[in-house]
Amino acid sequence: MIGTLHSICWHALGQPPIAETETEAFNADHPSYRITEARADLDDLTDPGDSKTHGDGLLQRYQLLRARMVPRAAWPGMVESFARAWEGWKAECEALDFNDLIEQATLKIGVPNNATVGFIDEAQDLSTLQFSLVRKWAD
Repeated sequence: MIGTLHSICWHALGQPPIAETETEAFNADHPSYRITEARADLDDLTDPGDSKTHGDGLLQRYQLLRARMVPRAAWPGMVESFARAWEGWKAECEALDFNDLIEQATLKIGVPNNATVGFIDEAQDLSTLQFSLVRKWAD
């Protein structure tokens, strides 16, 4: 098995729909949080200032807080409001976003294919959330 951590999780979870590919549907339901594009690369989330819309910035902040595993009680109110809309919409669509893939894999799956060895390329770039999954698999 060779792939990105997200890809491995996506396959292990049965290839669920990815929320970031359905932004048009989210925008139709939540125009005040309009998102212009999917942000699949967490490296892009470090500077919410480059957002095109208010929704883009909130999505970036939301994903970054989750990737860093910041307790929800410490989130800004605007991010929490966006999170409720985004999470409710994902539940209705039965879709997962990129952080959900990691979170759900941490909760629901063991080591894929019962692998006994893992190579993590550029491990220094893992988010706290991603590293928690790798640690679980290492145990």
